[in-house]
Amino acid sequence: MYNEEIINKLILFIQSKDGIANKDMLTEQTKIIFNLTKDRSVYYCSDFAVRFCKATTKNFSNTVLSLSALQKYDDKPFIVCLEWQELDNRLRRLHTVFFLQQI
Repeated sequence: MYNEEIINKLILFIQSKDGIANKDMLTEQTKIIFNLTKDRSVYYCSDFAVRFCKATTKNFSNTVLSLSALQKYDDKPFIVCLEWQELDNRLRRLHTVFFLQQI
């Protein structure tokens, strides 16, 4: 089970930053607001884990992290935040079986 309230807050926060066109700024603001801990390229708290990626096109590569790196976050929703320059930010829920679902 997951904390629907905190996930919805994350979604609304990321949506409010559409067009920010700066992955590092988006990452830092999200880290502060949600009190996230950094572990390599993943940020996490007790309710979710998130990875921030920058894309120049709307094509999204399936290679985000290795399966072994994702397994340690299997007890919580793992979300990928895709930041497109001057466009909207997209969130995807990711699991170790590489099931991608838009949220």
